[in-house]
Amino acid sequence: MNALGKTQHGSGYQMTLGRLLEGFDVATPHGVQVSDLVQDSREATPGCVFLASRGRTTHGLAHAN
Repeated sequence: MNALGKTQHGSGYQMTLGRLLEGFDVATPHGVQVSDLVQDSREATPGCVFLASRGRTTHGLAHAN
């Protein structure tokens, strides 16, 4: 399940990375489209954002490329 509560890809979710990170003091590339948010690296597809967080045994950063 992804962070939007959906279990399949192609949710129709479209947002720019800049809009998603609005309010955070970070630089983002202009116009990068985000199509999905996932917490499981195995569900990551091109255009999605993988939310790497601490798990029971490992941290999600260990699975980020």
